[in-house]
Amino acid sequence: MGTKTIYTASEQQVVHIAKHAHDHKTSILKHVREEHPETSNQLDDWRALKQLEKSLKHDIRSTEEKLGHYIV
Repeated sequence: MGTKTIYTASEQQVVHIAKHAHDHKTSILKHVREEHPETSNQLDDWRALKQLEKSLKHDIRSTEEKLGHYIV
């Protein structure tokens, strides 16, 4: 099901969606922000952790380059 279909169905069932976790697609971010301001956009946990991992690896590599050796 698409995002718009899910929101239409939830409105018909009088269901309030408090948080919408998704894969951070800009079209979904925009739709939820503009059409459902009461709903909070949220990056799903797996993707949030992958993003954190990538950021930490980058920070470690940068620090290692500055120090000239590997961090153990």
